[in-house]
Amino acid sequence: MSKLSKGQLGAILGAIVLGVLVYLLPHSQSPSSLVQHQADETTKPLTNAQKLAKAAEILNSGQNPMEGIQLLRDVVADEPENVEAHFQLGIRSIQSGQFEKAIERFSIVVNLSPEVAEGYYYLGYAYQQTGKSNDALTAYEKVLALSNDDKLKEEVINSINDIKSKQ
Repeated sequence: MSKLSKGQLGAILGAIVLGVLVYLLPHSQSPSSLVQHQADETTKPLTNAQKLAKAAEILNSGQNPMEGIQLLRDVVADEPENVEAHFQLGIRSIQSGQFEKAIERFSIVVNLSPEVAEGYYYLGYAYQQTGKSNDALTAYEKVLALSNDDKLKEEVINSINDIKSKQ
């Protein structure tokens, strides 16, 4: 057998070490299976809780609010008694000046959760904006009866006084 030079021996040892390292590396998915896995993850339907969270994230970011509103509508379509979705849609209705729609949404909220003072507050506010003073007063009185929040009560008392001063 012929003797190997130091360079040849180093090259052979290097190749062996490299081969062992490649063999010992964890085997990962092929790129095409990674793409398929990612596609599977994105096509899974979101749960209603995930839709609510995503809607809140989108709406709070101020980017593409209609996408967030559509997610909330999807939740309501799937789960008509979802108070949080109706509440958030009511808030968005008020923000966009759609007070009649807000009245519809907050009427549902207070029917489903009559203990939620904030639902009555926003219902009263929407009534007040549409000139339905008596309905607004009734809703505001309910807030005063239910709420322990002094700041909210002060706001309601101011709204009641404002309505009464105009009658």
